[in-house]
Parts: sequence; structure tokens; C-alpha cells
Amino acid sequence: LGIAHLIPIVFSVLFEPVQIGPYLFGGVISCLIGAAFYLIGERKRDGDDLREAILFVCAFWIFGPMLAAPAFLFSGLGFLPSIFESASALTTTGAWLSETTARASTSGIIWRSTLQWIGGFATLVFAASVLIRPIFVGIEIVPPSFARREDASYFGAMESTLVFLLFPYIALTLAAASLF
Repeated sequence: LGIAHLIPIVFSVLFEPVQIGPYLFGGVISCLIGAAFYLIGERKRDGDDLREAILFVCAFWIFGPMLAAPAFLFSGLGFLPSIFESASALTTTGAWLSETTARASTSGIIWRSTLQWIGGFATLVFAASVLIRPIFVGIEIVPPSFARREDASYFGAMESTLVFLLFPYIALTLAAASLF
């Protein structure tokens, strides 16, 4: 999420130089917190189970909006409206509090769109890597190659799914953007 802040920063540099601060601050905070979580999770593990995978998904949906909110907060929204805008974008519901606020700046529109893109991709990855397991469908099936792992690791399956789906997702996004 921290690296995603670069997208509105580029648009801010090109179109609204005044707007760089909120995205730079949010990006640095997100990267620092993400690095801390990565270092905590780096310790050697015997494997992971379903509870850890569900906890990870829940943590993403709880902390993601909080890490994305500073850009909205420093752009003039209050604390709760900023959290709402971020959560709404990451969960891809599309709801917003104010059309005027949603269209206030080009970089703000790009940031919200980026969050919706990330939220849609994360939902796809989570569903394809965690929910496709036989434990969820109640029958013995052969999981697709991107979700099948020798070590039965959910996080490994998430990583494989992310790598497997990233190029087609980007290609579809670029194709849709070129039609717009």
C-alpha cells in the first residue's frame, strides 16, 4: 500500500504540485508499518493454518483503510470520513460521502481509483488462494495450480496466486483504460 502512494504522487507532480505532501506522508508511514510487519513475520515457521490466513485477510481490511486515510485526511476530510473513504475504496463498494470531495483534485481521484484497483485485486487473490481450498467446498477437488502448494501454506498460495494473476489483471486494466 505504501508503494501505491507513488501513483498519486506522480499525478500531483504533473498536475497539482501542492498536493504531494499527503501522499508522501501516507506512503512513508505505510512503508514503515509494512516493513515492521514484514520483519515480524520473517521468523521461521513450521507452516500456517486457516486461522492465520483469515487473520491476515481481516488485518488487511482493518489496517489498510487506516494506512490509506492520511491522504484524504490531509486533503481536508475529517478523521472518520477519511477512514470511510479509504474503506469504501479498498472494499470496492464505491460509496463516497461527498461527490464534491471525491472530485476535488486529480490526484485524489487517482488515489481513490488506485485503492479500488488494489481492493479488487486483493479480493480476487484472497478468494482464489484461501476460499478455493477443499475445506470450504466440502468435497475433494484438485485446486488450480496457482493455489496448490506442496507445503499447504496459505501464504504461499496467496503469493503464487498474486504472481499468477498480476499480469492478466494489469493487462485487463490497461485494456479498459485504453478504451476509456
